[in-house]
Amino acid sequence: MPTQKLQTTTTAAGAQLRLTFYLPPETTRQATATRVREMPAGEQPTVRLHSYGAGALSIGELLVVLLNLSDLESATKLLAEADGLAGLARKPLCELLELRGIGTAKAAQLHAAFELGRRLLVAAPHERTTIKSPADARQPVAHGNGRAGTRTFGYRDSGHQETAYSRCTPSMSAR
Repeated sequence: MPTQKLQTTTTAAGAQLRLTFYLPPETTRQATATRVREMPAGEQPTVRLHSYGAGALSIGELLVVLLNLSDLESATKLLAEADGLAGLARKPLCELLELRGIGTAKAAQLHAAFELGRRLLVAAPHERTTIKSPADARQPVAHGNGRAGTRTFGYRDSGHQETAYSRCTPSMSAR
């Protein structure tokens, strides 16, 4: 795109001035995305995942970690192009390859991650965790479900009275 020229006339201190501005091409005026490695350490998606758990990350940040993307803007554009996470999950492998920035390896990673999630959802009932009490809820957390910090579980009866609770802090190996 050629350089744009903008001319205007103005009056200042009783004198008429003719001003000419030369604007750079559109491609050079666009802001560049902040690269993950240039972010402060505490804001980088991988560090945040380790510190706060996967639940604290946005979908875009999870994609940055999963696909090893260089910036969050790439993940945001990918989601927009695919009509969100559900649209991305519905795409067959061949269509993932058509998305900008997705090659064979990243398409395979996405496809495998969505397949694992699908298989988890359709797992046999005896393989699913059934939580009937706070003690049942404690077990998956204690063995590290990927979330850091202390979790408090409780349940209430129909009268909205708290009847039991369980507190669990995952071990360091679960972080």
